[in-house]
Amino acid sequence: MKTLLLGLVMCLPAALPLSAEEFGRIDGTLNGEPRNWYTISLTQGGQSDASATFSTGGITSDLHLQGHPRAAFTTSDVLSIDLMYMGAVEPGKAPISVEVMYLPTGMTPPFWSSEEAPAPASVTFEELTLDGDIGRAVGSFSATLCKVESLTSGANTSQCQQIEGQFDTQVLIEE
Repeated sequence: MKTLLLGLVMCLPAALPLSAEEFGRIDGTLNGEPRNWYTISLTQGGQSDASATFSTGGITSDLHLQGHPRAAFTTSDVLSIDLMYMGAVEPGKAPISVEVMYLPTGMTPPFWSSEEAPAPASVTFEELTLDGDIGRAVGSFSATLCKVESLTSGANTSQCQQIEGQFDTQVLIEE
């Protein structure tokens, strides 16, 4: 969770003056209410960035899908779906972690996270293409999100809400 929040903070100063374009969609229900979020792409000084990314490191591979309530950079009402794989991503290989996080007021607590929730979050892919410069992720997700009052507190498992939905987005392949 702290990695996601750090990522949001790092993109904030550079992204505010930029225009964003729709990169994909995340459609779902949060506590039974239909919701829509957009993954976005940004360009600054010839450099491209996106809120849907895939990166590989020496030990892990990470897929990050961050949705905004409109096709623009926002710091509130953000939904994040993060998967971490040990080594390379291969067909049928399960991630070592899946976290879904909802930030209704952006960087100001409380947050809602699947980390420490009574049941693990799940993601299923219909398509996952992660080669070249731009890949694609199509699938569905489901999670129980529990309230987190601060960065240093654990989840309050007596205050939880359900989220589920589908995503169809391009994915920026980072080196």
